[in-house]
Order: sequence, then C-alpha cells, then structure tokens
Amino acid sequence: MIRRPPRSTLFPYTTLFRSSLPPVILDFLADTLMGNLPGLQMLLLNPKLPDEAVARLAKVVEGDLLEIIGQNQLRIIRHPAIIEGLAENPNRSEEHTSELQSH
Repeated sequence: MIRRPPRSTLFPYTTLFRSSLPPVILDFLADTLMGNLPGLQMLLLNPKLPDEAVARLAKVVEGDLLEIIGQNQLRIIRHPAIIEGLAENPNRSEEHTSELQSH
C-alpha cells in the first residue's frame, strides 16, 4: 500500500510568502485574512505587501504578528505610519512599548 505524505496545513499560506501576486491583491488579502494567524504571518513576510497594509495591521494584530512587524526595520524606516500603528496597538506588551521608544 502506498501512503501519501501528510498534507501541510500551511501549504496555501506559504504561497502567500513566495507569491508574485500584485501588491493590490496582497493588500486586499491583508484585510481578508484578519484573524488567520498562519495566513497573516506569511503575508507579513512577503516584501511585496504594501507598507500601507502593514501600517493598518500594526494597529490591530497581536503576539507573533507584532514581532514580525516590529522587527522589519526597513519597512519602519520607509513608512513611519507603521511605528505609529504599533504605538496605537492596545495589544502591545511592555517589551514592545520599550522597543518603540528606542526608535
């Protein structure tokens, strides 16, 4: 009997990271995937995701997603609204707050 390998639950989301989708579609997906942690993780790691979408997400995400946004210094320098969104986020921890103050 030939057994199939287990299907990865991340498969559809890993395509978001490697995706060559136009930025406008990635922007749309940022709103559509709200609440979907694996999808948003992959989307936030995609360099083609518009900075405006990252700034919107910075205001509302939590946990690991805040880490991903906060560690992308190139985006933060390029688009200061991201740091403003992080500062407005009620889900940020004290550690995130001290990191924001250092920027």
